Formats: sequence, C-alpha cells, structure tokens
Amino acid sequence: MTTQLTPTATTTPISSLTADEITRIRQLLHEARLVTETTRFVYVGLLEPSKGEVLASFDGGPIPATGAVLASVRGLHPWLVGQFQP
Repeated sequence: MTTQLTPTATTTPISSLTADEITRIRQLLHEARLVTETTRFVYVGLLEPSKGEVLASFDGGPIPATGAVLASVRGLHPWLVGQFQP
C-alpha cells in the first residue's frame, strides 16, 4: 500500500513524523482493513534518505520522504504493512 499524506508541519529530510501524522497513518490502515484493534505497531516512521537527497533539499530541491509501518498481531513476527510518502 502506498499513499500520499499532507505534512502537518514544516519538514526536512531528517524530520520525525508528528503525532497527527502517525494518527492519520493508523486511520488510513484501519480504513483499508490492513490492521485490526489487536494490531501492535512496532515501527511507524520515516526511512533514512540518501545523502544526495538530503544535500539536494538544502539547495532548494524537493524534500523526499518515504516512511514505513511495521506491525504485529498477537505476538507474531512483525511484517511490513506499507510504505508512505508524507
């Protein structure tokens, strides 16, 4: 699953997600029926951009950001639920 999220704050390539962005990601996953009430989120965050992407953003280039969600149900091994671009 890949989706676009509208950033709720000024971001840089090394910014963290805001609480509102994490809440919205959870809502989107529930709406898509990819998680349940018993799902435990192991990781929700941004993946590290390449050095070139970071340097390009400081020169006025776009701010690339790709995130990932890892989740687990009933103690089973975590799995990648999806990637997103805030």
